[in-house]
Amino acid sequence: MDKRKGPLCYAPLVQKIQEMDTAIKDMKMKIEELKTVFCTADGIEICPDEVGSEIAMMELMKGVFVEAIMEEEPEGEA
Repeated sequence: MDKRKGPLCYAPLVQKIQEMDTAIKDMKMKIEELKTVFCTADGIEICPDEVGSEIAMMELMKGVFVEAIMEEEPEGEA
């Protein structure tokens, strides 16, 4: 008789799945904690001018990137 038949053959697999489930729940909890830490500025003031300048810089970089892509010559036979 084969030892791998019957419901007991799935016990190790079920155990691994339960361990993975526990690990995933733990990671989810830690991610939520990190979000809370990073999203709450405890005692840190964010200057609106700094945010505005960062947004302006990102817009400028986006414009330069789009222009660079538009200037590229297409490759291949299209």
